[in-house]
Amino acid sequence: MGGASSSAVGDGRRIKVISFAGIRIHCRSQNLPSAEGQKNPPALAGGVCQEGPLMRIFRVILFVIALTLLVISVMQFKNGYNDWQEAQSVEEEYQEALQWLENKRDNLKKRVEMLKTDTLTKERLIRKKFGYVKPGEVQFRIIKPTQSN
Repeated sequence: MGGASSSAVGDGRRIKVISFAGIRIHCRSQNLPSAEGQKNPPALAGGVCQEGPLMRIFRVILFVIALTLLVISVMQFKNGYNDWQEAQSVEEEYQEALQWLENKRDNLKKRVEMLKTDTLTKERLIRKKFGYVKPGEVQFRIIKPTQSN
């Protein structure tokens, strides 16, 4: 897939050819010894790497692909964030509805408890719904007059 070869140049420099997927890079380096007695890589020895035209095209293609992936990622993040905000507002609405239902349930429980234990509450309900009166009481009914033309 990739490989490297080097050859000597007459003035003491070496040319290193690196190929990757058919793309060749020519690196010239000076013959400078390193601390361990080995030659430094081209970047450290002040060497110059020359890229072929295929490598330039390859870099442009990689840049375009990276830029495209970045744009897609930003769009996906934006969509996900919008969905999250919508879910938060729906959750708030459900919490409000739940709170209202819990209050209603609590009020109904209190009313049931009062109907079970409080005789005055039972009496008021029976009088209002069924129109019952105690013996000796007089019941009055107010009738609204109807308008005749």
